[in-house]
Amino acid sequence: MAEEETNLLDTRVKEEEEEGENESKVAPHLNDTQVKKLDEILTQIQLYSEFVLEKVDDIITCTLVLFCFFLFWTNSNLSREFPSEPEFRSF
Repeated sequence: MAEEETNLLDTRVKEEEEEGENESKVAPHLNDTQVKKLDEILTQIQLYSEFVLEKVDDIITCTLVLFCFFLFWTNSNLSREFPSEPEFRSF
C-alpha cells in the first residue's frame, strides 16, 4: 500500500514537472511595441479602476447622508404630537 502511494506521488510529481516545462515553452515572446501597448492598457485599467472606486465612494457617502437625513426627519416627525382627530377647516 505504501509503495503504491509512493509510486502515485512520484508519477504526479513527474506530470507536474512536465506541465511546468510545457507552460514555459508556450509563453509568448513580446516585442517592444507589444510590451508598450500592454503597459498602456494596464495603465488605463488602473486609471479607470481608481475612477470607479472614487465614484463608488461618492455614492456611499451620499447614501449615508440621505439615510441620516431620513432618520433625523422621521424621528423629528414622530416626536411631534398629532391631534387625535383630523382638523377640518370650514370656509
